[in-house]
Amino acid sequence: MESTGIKIVELHPAYLDECVEIMAGSDPWITLAFTRNRARAFFKRHISLGQCFLSLQDGKVTGFIVFYVKEVFPLGGYVKAIGVHVRHRRQGIGRRLMKFAESRILKQWPNVFLLVSDFNTDAQSFYEKLGYSKIGRISDALVRGHAELIYRKTIGPCEGFASSS
Repeated sequence: MESTGIKIVELHPAYLDECVEIMAGSDPWITLAFTRNRARAFFKRHISLGQCFLSLQDGKVTGFIVFYVKEVFPLGGYVKAIGVHVRHRRQGIGRRLMKFAESRILKQWPNVFLLVSDFNTDAQSFYEKLGYSKIGRISDALVRGHAELIYRKTIGPCEGFASSS
């Protein structure tokens, strides 16, 4: 089922609790030990930087995305976190959130990077369907015995693109 009537807006503190519940109540964050307090601190840190956006449908939060357009990877932007409420998965919301982030990043960079936990096979499949390729692995980065996989989507080399510096 495709999402309809979805608005993507900057995360306002009034919606913070709903985003915290999405993050703290689902994997990979459960496995990564993201408690509600840790999730709240994560969002508060990124709200102040204007890097958090959410999807709204009929006034209710259905998902969120946190990304950086500049100053993370020297060759592109970075998607730090994405989450869709369990009741709204497989409706195209995650795809819409990713396209939103990509459109902003790809205006300045030819690459979008993200990390995904090796145990999060559903997310790996999702990113691959969106055109991302696995380009690396960081062992024991967040959880001992697991790796963070580096994914990249590209539209070409950096030559000719404006950089953030």
